[in-house]
Amino acid sequence: MSAWLVRLLPAVALVVGLTAAPAAAADPPRVKDEGELFTPQAEKEANETIADIHRRFKKEVHVEGYSKPPAAKAAEFEEHKRGRAYRERFFKGWAEERMRATGTNGVLVLLYRDRDGYYAEVVVGPDTRRRDFQHDDAEALKELLVDRLKAHQDDKALTEGVESIRQAMDRNQLKVSTPGEAGSGGHRPAPPIPGRQEEQANNPIGGGIMSWLCPILVVALLAWVVIGLIRSFTGAGRGGYGPYPGGGGYET
Repeated sequence: MSAWLVRLLPAVALVVGLTAAPAAAADPPRVKDEGELFTPQAEKEANETIADIHRRFKKEVHVEGYSKPPAAKAAEFEEHKRGRAYRERFFKGWAEERMRATGTNGVLVLLYRDRDGYYAEVVVGPDTRRRDFQHDDAEALKELLVDRLKAHQDDKALTEGVESIRQAMDRNQLKVSTPGEAGSGGHRPAPPIPGRQEEQANNPIGGGIMSWLCPILVVALLAWVVIGLIRSFTGAGRGGYGPYPGGGGYET
């Protein structure tokens, strides 16, 4: 083997080793507070919770705080922000844009406050919504955030908000990790009651009182049907009520 090839082999081995090595895990996201809504201590606590969620559930949680809208939409927002429908469309679209821009695979929380008001929006990735953080979890989180912002407790909106996400993911993880999950949708069938199988085998219709109650019920049902037919032919019992016009009614 030539000398230059001998010298080249270590370099080739190094390159192969680097390409074959698994990529380092990405760092968890951190709170982005462009609006200066939160104190440093609240950010620290929230970042620790976000890192724990990232480590345990492999889900990203992005929290972004703002005190003004994107520059390109500032004039439009200032003109229409007092309209509820406009605000809902605006913040939902803004949060979804941030979700795409950050590539979030978990939950993105957008918190906003200016001199006139506040808003909270939550966007959940499709994979995360299926199991880890579901629709009801997102609705409960948004309600919590709005309550804290309304009370001017922005730090609590941040820290309690990310803690709410962690607790919800904990609960949902337990739902799918219980014994008997495989092939049963996460629920194990109840064990048979001792002696019940033998009793059912000896009494096909349920045994005990049901053995004589069922024939009586059948006879009573037949009698009721016959009486109803007689009344319909004679005109007896025809009512004088029906649904309100249009299928419903109200008082003015």
